[in-house]
Amino acid sequence: MIYEWLSKHSVHDKRLESSSVLSKMELTYSHEIDGYVKAIITNQLKPNLLEKFEIVAYNLNDKNIQELWQSVLSMVSSLPVNPVPSVIEKRSNPRIRKALILRAKQYLEKSFFAKVQGEVWKNLGRGRLGGIPSVRLILKNFVSMKNILSIPGLEIGPGECGPVWVMVYIFLRSGHIDDAIIYLREEVENNEFAGILSEYAKHATTSGSLGLPKEIEAQIRLEYLRVIRSGSTDPYKRLVYCLIAACDVVNDHSDIANRLDDYLWLKLCQIRDEPSPENKHYTDYLAYSSLQDLILEKYGESHFDAFKQPFTYFQSLFLTGQFEAAVEFLSRVNNLKTHGVHIAIALHEIGLLIISDSKTLPLIRLKADPPGIRRLNYSHLIVQYAKTFQGTNTKEALNYLYLLRNIKERNGSNLFSICVSDMAIESKNFELLFGGMNPDGCRTPGMLENMGINIRPILDYCAAQSENNGMLEDAVVLYDLSGKADAALTVLNRLISRHASRKSKEDSSRGRIQAIALILAERYQATPPDFNSRVTSTTFYLLVDLMTFFDEYHSRRTENALAIIERIRIIPFEKDDIERCVTNFQTYTDEIRMNIPDVILATMESLHIRYKRLKVEGMGGGTEGKELEEMKQRAKALVTYCGLIPYFMTGDVYSKVMQIEVQIN
Repeated sequence: MIYEWLSKHSVHDKRLESSSVLSKMELTYSHEIDGYVKAIITNQLKPNLLEKFEIVAYNLNDKNIQELWQSVLSMVSSLPVNPVPSVIEKRSNPRIRKALILRAKQYLEKSFFAKVQGEVWKNLGRGRLGGIPSVRLILKNFVSMKNILSIPGLEIGPGECGPVWVMVYIFLRSGHIDDAIIYLREEVENNEFAGILSEYAKHATTSGSLGLPKEIEAQIRLEYLRVIRSGSTDPYKRLVYCLIAACDVVNDHSDIANRLDDYLWLKLCQIRDEPSPENKHYTDYLAYSSLQDLILEKYGESHFDAFKQPFTYFQSLFLTGQFEAAVEFLSRVNNLKTHGVHIAIALHEIGLLIISDSKTLPLIRLKADPPGIRRLNYSHLIVQYAKTFQGTNTKEALNYLYLLRNIKERNGSNLFSICVSDMAIESKNFELLFGGMNPDGCRTPGMLENMGINIRPILDYCAAQSENNGMLEDAVVLYDLSGKADAALTVLNRLISRHASRKSKEDSSRGRIQAIALILAERYQATPPDFNSRVTSTTFYLLVDLMTFFDEYHSRRTENALAIIERIRIIPFEKDDIERCVTNFQTYTDEIRMNIPDVILATMESLHIRYKRLKVEGMGGGTEGKELEEMKQRAKALVTYCGLIPYFMTGDVYSKVMQIEVQIN
């Protein structure tokens, strides 16, 4: 087949494709993508990409990567179902937004308690804690280890209660509000605040709201403003009131929340819905979008020293619901780009990634979008990632591009088709992608058809682009694959006409073109396609004969060359043929006519060689012999013919022809 021949003689070094450029981690990710795509193609149940990717991360034995994927799953796995088609509407929905806030808090709480537990066990040992200790015992030991009692102004409870508000904060921070309530009631005997915490937990569970009922929250705020803020010496008490009632939001409590995860947790606890129009005077509140802008815009990468602490900065973005910004950041961190790409894929496949079109910046914010919303150029991210290995791992690259199948460009074009077309043109893996033509005219399907893709528009686009960009050999192959024999031969005729008269060399353009031409000629003669124009096919077969003629001429096989040119009757060998050949000349296409001067010159030289050989051999009794006379008549006919088509004969060619004719006669 054409494609097999091209694969052996292509300028592109196929040895570069003998090994994968993908790392072991990237191959593992691509294996999961392959299974996912196959499930889509075969209409089977799609695997959960989030869970599959988490397993990949777990097997890397890298704690940071494991925590990265754990934070992703904690935020987005099994979110409440929202039937709206728009991702922006879904992400802006109050129910989804509150779920994201709650999940971020829970993740930070679980992470904090795991660290506390690990630190206590490491320092005190499990045996000294009495086997399997209670949450209260673990947290009390943690507080005692930290020497917090040295902080001035702490409220100390009766007996072994310890610092009351420190304990309450630690209970809340580790996500154990029920233990905080029991602690306040049983050990501190502060039933009033225990009741407030109970209402806090109950209201969040039953109504899905953020914080306390508004009436109770207003009372706590008032108490904080009048008494606690200026009257309490305990910084932990002030902090507990601020996070329970979401008040004094400009105070970061940096003396306590001095770590980023503590700061994020505090701010997430303080988020409230924006006040209704009738309560515009209510200004002491923190909106979700305000926290997002604070992390991304006000502080940003330089404040967090993001490239030295990429995992910390990623989580600060992701846990505040800024998925697009988090992914875009990872895509610029060399050793984390792969993870960023697959986080984006997982989010997009479950309908949680807000994307822009392929012509925009990597991350943009449109004026019409709700506050806090940004769009990721998802298609650019996938295409650039796939490009890094499309030459060596074409199948894997195609799987990634398949994920773009449902995305449309502004003009309505299918993005997957465009990207696959570009990949095909660049990689030249036509047979792998589109299949190949067999000698009987049947086509073997390629990867795209096996994926259920209609390849005709892709083939047509690739062929047209290749032709427009001057990659004519590729255009011939692609038109042929598309079943457009007329278009294939039209381009091939142009190629042959430019190279027909040249001497063939190993691995030359002429050699490749001739190989394609001979394969097509053999197949088209065995199983003729439906040509729209007989002129195109006639020109093609004539050009193929001319290439064979020039091969014989350059190989000094003059008898064969003369026999071919006499058979195809393109130029006159007798006086009576001149008029016919001149008439036919006007009907030939430019691809034939532009080769006539070289054909005449090569024929004249072949006649001259034949003439001299006859004279040396002494055949025919000298210059009056029959064959010698025949050579002279042919030469005269050719010179006469040249004079009747002067426009197409250069002075140099005409001069050489005349010189040879003189020598013969």
